[in-house]
Amino acid sequence: DGESVDRETAGAWRTAFRPHEPARDLPGHVTLCTGPELAGRKASQPLLMRHAAQRIRELHQAAPDRSIGVLVQRTDAVARLILELRELGVPASEEGGTRLVDSAAVVSVLALLRLADHPGNRLARYHVAGTPVGPVVGYGDPLDVAGAHRLAEDLRSRLLHRGYGPTLARLRDALAPACDARDALRLGQLVELGYRHDQRPSLRVDDFVHTASRVRVESGGTSPVRVMTLWGAKGLEFDVVVLPQLYLGMTDGDRGGGPPLGYRPDPAGQVTHAFPPASRKSMTLLAPFAPELHKAWEQQRAGRIRDALSGLYVAMTRARHALHMIVPAEPGKAREGKTPALLLRWSLDPQAGTPTLEGECLFEAGDPDWHREEGRQPVRDDAGASAEDTGVARIHLRPLARRTRMLPRRRPSDHGPDRDGSGEGEAPEERAPAPDTESATVDLNRLLGLEGWDRTGVPATVRGSVVHAWLEELEWLEDGLPDPGLRLRLARREAPELDKDRLTALVTETWEWLQDRLTIPDIESRLARQAVLDAVSRDHPGAILRVERELPFYRREGDALVEGIIDRLVIVETAGRAVAAHVLDYKTDRVHPDDDGRLAERTALYAPQLRAYREAVAESYGIATEAVRLTLLFLEAGKAVEVG
Repeated sequence: DGESVDRETAGAWRTAFRPHEPARDLPGHVTLCTGPELAGRKASQPLLMRHAAQRIRELHQAAPDRSIGVLVQRTDAVARLILELRELGVPASEEGGTRLVDSAAVVSVLALLRLADHPGNRLARYHVAGTPVGPVVGYGDPLDVAGAHRLAEDLRSRLLHRGYGPTLARLRDALAPACDARDALRLGQLVELGYRHDQRPSLRVDDFVHTASRVRVESGGTSPVRVMTLWGAKGLEFDVVVLPQLYLGMTDGDRGGGPPLGYRPDPAGQVTHAFPPASRKSMTLLAPFAPELHKAWEQQRAGRIRDALSGLYVAMTRARHALHMIVPAEPGKAREGKTPALLLRWSLDPQAGTPTLEGECLFEAGDPDWHREEGRQPVRDDAGASAEDTGVARIHLRPLARRTRMLPRRRPSDHGPDRDGSGEGEAPEERAPAPDTESATVDLNRLLGLEGWDRTGVPATVRGSVVHAWLEELEWLEDGLPDPGLRLRLARREAPELDKDRLTALVTETWEWLQDRLTIPDIESRLARQAVLDAVSRDHPGAILRVERELPFYRREGDALVEGIIDRLVIVETAGRAVAAHVLDYKTDRVHPDDDGRLAERTALYAPQLRAYREAVAESYGIATEAVRLTLLFLEAGKAVEVG
């Protein structure tokens, strides 16, 4: 039954858990306190979220120079907390970006664009006429239908002949006197979105409006309070962590709904049976007729328990100094069910199981005044910071001498003098573009992916793609590598054309090779959290590391748009602000450890590509160019080469 599955799963999770020891002895504070009792069974609990926002404000006011991470389980709670915090005047940002349309200026401009496609839209006409956009475009009477049609025709002509980027840039400049700092930032981000849209334009303005209404953008600087989901916080650290949504069930979904049930005879194998979502009651009735249904239900329930325990672990280990957990009050008998809140109560509260009221502290350890120390620089919000000293993503939009509706694209690898292709073992997307008209020589071996084969008979480019996919899952070596099931799924995704035997041979040989490479000191020291933190702390005491993997970027450069993907980016943050970064690029080229000439040749080929990454990272995170370190990790050779 469910109870035995839960006990077995929790026991296995606990057995596999490795006890953690802090790397440094730092002052801190931990509390488990109660908020308002739950109002119904809905995931959204407005009273509890408001209570959490008030507690976050107190923590921010007590230590305004410290970073605070607010971690929740559901995305709807993120939006609710952002709203509550803004009403309390707390500078907060939504991790992963906020919607571009959270700015009144952007909404007004989008209303103008909507009018371009639909001049009869009364709501759009009233919106344009009643905001600063109206005087800028010369439309002040929402009842002027003829004027709306003339405006729509003129705007469509501008978008068609000049492009979205330049047209929106002019609007932004004209609206600047009516905008505050936040609206000006959002309009700038809308302009950049316009330039990106010009690469793949459509004839309907609605297409751009739809994209702009859904896109998420960075908040334009690092706020001292950052709200995100538990899994979005993986790899991040904060001075203070607040957990306000611990009341959701670990086995939510057992009442039906949710994804279909899949049964795997081998946990690391393929699904052999699929069933519609089933509640516990219906599963019990149908199990005698479909034994695999009961096993599929147990596997799904076990997966939920594992995910819940892992999520709680991630949440509780993001705090550098202070952890504040908020659980709902239980005025009567404690509710049944399995929730992180009940798990924490039974683990930390000596009076677990007894009624509680709002505002009680059930557990406390450490020093509430841990933050009273010298030498910390305050984190300022967007309104109080200048463009020169914040982490604002700087995208410079320069007027061009010619029409820019269709900007040509370049890859970072185009910067180098050598344009003859990428390394033998690199993934296809890393290859340099085909030669231009100035070079008529084309290496068909490289172009067709025939430049190298491994012992399993698989092209080296495919092997390189598999290695990159595995390394994309690697946050830090201490956190472990992809499990066998995930390794196989990723390999199948990268090499769908391989049959089972060739895929198995590829995975077995390549995995053994990669494990051996990751134990080489030159490689290991760049991917182990403690080694990197020790090295960084010499220049940035108290720094926090944040890892981004397979990070795409776009950057205007002259008349072209440079786009690329950074394999691994480590951001160094102090006092909530990015101060340095480390770009690491994996290379699977066949280079012998003793072949210095070959290593120098490949380094020279890739160096311009990494320098383009440096420029993009420096602009995006507001970091000095010289503070962005570049490293090529040649896995075959087992060497890390720094690029100047």
